[in-house]
Amino acid sequence: MRLVWRFIPLLLLAAAAPSPALGPSRHVSLSLSAHEVLLTDAPPHEIVIAVQVTLRDGTLAHDADVVLHATGGEIVGIEELQPGELTARLRAPAEHFPQVVVVTAADVAPLSSGDAPEIATAVVAYSAQVQLSGKTESRAQMEVQV
Repeated sequence: MRLVWRFIPLLLLAAAAPSPALGPSRHVSLSLSAHEVLLTDAPPHEIVIAVQVTLRDGTLAHDADVVLHATGGEIVGIEELQPGELTARLRAPAEHFPQVVVVTAADVAPLSSGDAPEIATAVVAYSAQVQLSGKTESRAQMEVQV
């Protein structure tokens, strides 16, 4: 039993020691021009999406292979500014009701070497404004239930 207890602290130290080989070799940053949008009957709202994939030393990853996805709305106008950096636009969902859209940017380039992709996410909260019209007699009240 003593033999086991002597080696456990060594195993814990080995497990806790940081390894330079561990951790992602690249980083994906995802930013949006807005995180809250009020949907109205005005022309479609668009949010600018900016993505950068950098290596550990801070330089852009020229071999980045970015996949963009949104749980609502539509991603359009994807443009690579330079290798490792791109922009796109998120068009608001056609349905005008409160909802949350999650935008995901994944650099899938590490998959070719058997490593996991690097992923970044951002959230857009859409609220809605609907115009209701109606006629009543004077001093009458209207009630709307949603």
